[in-house]
Amino acid sequence: MSQKRSHQKRTGKFEVELNHVVKLLHFIVSASGTLLILSLAGYYLLLLDSASQVAMILCIIINLVVVVGAGIGSAFLSKKDKAIAELENEKIKKERKV
Repeated sequence: MSQKRSHQKRTGKFEVELNHVVKLLHFIVSASGTLLILSLAGYYLLLLDSASQVAMILCIIINLVVVVGAGIGSAFLSKKDKAIAELENEKIKKERKV
């Protein structure tokens, strides 16, 4: 059973709210941070051969880059989202005065 959505116009644009992107980045930071902590604990607690040590170090480096990158991106987009919200609020206040 397929549902037809003929009443909706197709504009070709796919718009995502900025706060949803920020929430996704927060989730990525928390998930990758957890993997980073587990990787660090595994590296220090387990006796690993040289090949396993290289794999664990690569895993740690990748998770560290993801945590830092997503954290910076999340902070930047969060500030941008707040600035956009303030501009919209000011615009609404000006429209109400007129």
